[in-house]
Amino acid sequence: MTNGGFAGHCDWRLPTIQELQTILLAPFECGTSPCIDPIFGPTAADFYWSATTLTSNPVNTWYVNFFNGIVTYNGKFQTFHVRAVRAGP
Repeated sequence: MTNGGFAGHCDWRLPTIQELQTILLAPFECGTSPCIDPIFGPTAADFYWSATTLTSNPVNTWYVNFFNGIVTYNGKFQTFHVRAVRAGP
């Protein structure tokens, strides 16, 4: 029995930058906003964190901007959206 969590699961995590890039409709400049297939549900046309830290400077983390498809990094002190994922069915 699962207690707590969301949707009956407690194994949610932040996606890697590679995983977030796979759900972009197109790379920058996407041409539509939000730049994500509607199958993924409502998505703010905004910045979403990944779990991938910038190797050369660990105070930064990679993110995707679903407004236009930009993939870049910024300081971990920023306030961005998150999109949780899980590995199982």
